[in-house]
Amino acid sequence: MHSMQRFIEAQQGKDFYPSYKSAYAEIKTGKKQNHWIWYIFPQLATLGYSATAKYFGIVDLHEACEFLKDNELFKNYYEIAHLVLQQLEKIPIATLMGGTVDAQKLTSSLTLFRETAAFLLSQGNKTHDFIKLIECCDQIFIKILNQGYLPCEQTQLFVQSCLQKNNH
Repeated sequence: MHSMQRFIEAQQGKDFYPSYKSAYAEIKTGKKQNHWIWYIFPQLATLGYSATAKYFGIVDLHEACEFLKDNELFKNYYEIAHLVLQQLEKIPIATLMGGTVDAQKLTSSLTLFRETAAFLLSQGNKTHDFIKLIECCDQIFIKILNQGYLPCEQTQLFVQSCLQKNNH
């Protein structure tokens, strides 16, 4: 499914998914409690194992671009990423994200959308302020480096591969 509607509806709380507002409130209180990582901080579909992870997984660079070009999805992604950055001042990433698995999913998502924002910027796309998202992701990576979290190498290789295909 190449539709952003699945993310928008889940973030609005449809079909019993915890809403974006709930996810934001959890991060604001200092700890992720519920199951919302897949549609708030999506990662590549190839990295997920569960049906939910695959359903909300980003299949290619085009879909990642569509996610960031959507007004509501970009606003929510930047807003909650910025909140994560603020919370990392006082809370370790694994605590904030409710464990190491979701901390790793977060780094995969940030890697994907940092690289996607850089690509959109390089294409002259001015839909949103992609620079502020890139800077936010970079600042998060600086903060979590000493906690053992690096940008996701598999995601970086995937994006590079997509870019090479687009250049041929």
